[in-house]
Amino acid sequence: MMKLRLFAICVGLTGSLLAVPALAQTGNKPAAETMAPGTVLISGPAGQVTLAEVRMLVDEQVPPSRQPAFWASPKSISEAARNLYGYRALAQQALKEGLDRQPAGAAFLNLQREKALAEWLMQQRGRARVGDPKVLEQFARTAYKAEPERFRHMEQVRIRHIMVVPERDDKEGVMAKLRAESLLAELVKGTDFEKLAREQSHDRNSALKGGDLGLFDVGGMLPEFDAQVAKMKPGQISAPVRTKEGYHLIKLVERRPAGLAPFEEVAPLIHAEAQEKLYGDERRRIWQETANADTVKVNEAAVSELARPPAVSSPAKSK
Repeated sequence: MMKLRLFAICVGLTGSLLAVPALAQTGNKPAAETMAPGTVLISGPAGQVTLAEVRMLVDEQVPPSRQPAFWASPKSISEAARNLYGYRALAQQALKEGLDRQPAGAAFLNLQREKALAEWLMQQRGRARVGDPKVLEQFARTAYKAEPERFRHMEQVRIRHIMVVPERDDKEGVMAKLRAESLLAELVKGTDFEKLAREQSHDRNSALKGGDLGLFDVGGMLPEFDAQVAKMKPGQISAPVRTKEGYHLIKLVERRPAGLAPFEEVAPLIHAEAQEKLYGDERRRIWQETANADTVKVNEAAVSELARPPAVSSPAKSK
């Protein structure tokens, strides 16, 4: 019953949840899969909202490829929990006012229950389809072969960097440059670039990955980066490069000639797309076979009567 109640009160939340941007997949499980399902995310006079309930909402409303981004956003998680709490509080007010005992209220609840059950069934069938690894892999490889142009790339470079951001009182960036030069000296002496990036880089996102910024098309980076990298060979480390963010030590990891990206490299993207496609196709198939089956008969006469425009009365004649 908890699942059905949750589906019944989630009307209107779709737009805000679907607005979550896609995020690259990683091999690590999100905390949402390891944290206790009963963890309370929000509480108030109307009760508590748990992680299990928010997970259920996310599974219903957010496409699989966008769920990692949702769980990486405290704002998205808080908004979803707060929305669920708001609906729960309003539902309690409706019960106190006896709306569920009114004929219209009871009919509305029954309609919502049917919709919730139908939605839950389509979700389960859709996930079963997506959960078959053989089907997913076959679909992904077929898509890769059918649209090779999608996966062609220009000449690319993989780079790492260590960023030094000037302090507030260092308006000219003099101290930041000296700090960057000091770090470069450590690298020249043999300090590991990745280790130093993790410990010293002010770009904390890339620092967690040893300063790795990933692959870029040549000409697709910051102009200062493009100009510097154009002069470098794989393995080389640049002198401090100034951008509006601060100073950067850049290491060119590799150059990759233009060509077709290997399937293994683009597989996470294709798998995410395949999941959404297979899931959507299965839902549509179930709906079409049920709602549009030959055994379903429409009362054409009644429908036509409902759609008939009202008669226009003639204006009364003046005496």
